[in-house]
Amino acid sequence: MRRRDREITHKQKIDEIIRGCHCCRLGFCDGGEVYILPLNFGFEATDTGGTFYFHGAKAGRKYQLLQSSPMVTFELDREYWLTGGDVACDYACHFQSVMGKGRASIISDPEEKLVALKSLMNQAVSYHHKNDAFHNSSPSSDKAPITHIHPEGSNWTFQPEMLEVTCVFKVEITDLSCKEHE
Repeated sequence: MRRRDREITHKQKIDEIIRGCHCCRLGFCDGGEVYILPLNFGFEATDTGGTFYFHGAKAGRKYQLLQSSPMVTFELDREYWLTGGDVACDYACHFQSVMGKGRASIISDPEEKLVALKSLMNQAVSYHHKNDAFHNSSPSSDKAPITHIHPEGSNWTFQPEMLEVTCVFKVEITDLSCKEHE
């Protein structure tokens, strides 16, 4: 990292930033092309970094790349705001971001799939509860605003037929950096 004065190395702070994000952008290498996807995610911290969990269809480009090119990169960011000034060079962007690399693998064990999906749900509802006013006032959807969100840590259940047709995968972090510009 070039700007060491902006680097965050404290594990607890990094985990807090990750848990405060709603989207993880996952990057694959596809025959010399970069393929990046914004995804919902779950996260479980470990002493050595952590594991991201994702889900999707058992078909398509992402599914093929999971099998053929498991080395991935990821990026998350939050707390973005702009401050201005009298001239363009006085402007500054403030943010927190996490970037890294990892190894993706499809989860086939039914119990591990449930752990992963529960992690995804907990991340989603936790983010929603922290940003409730924004999400309930969004006019861009033709669906009614959600009036009840389960609390984080709910006893989530999943239909067996949906588990069967859903690809659940994880990315075990191998390298990670975190940056903050206040």
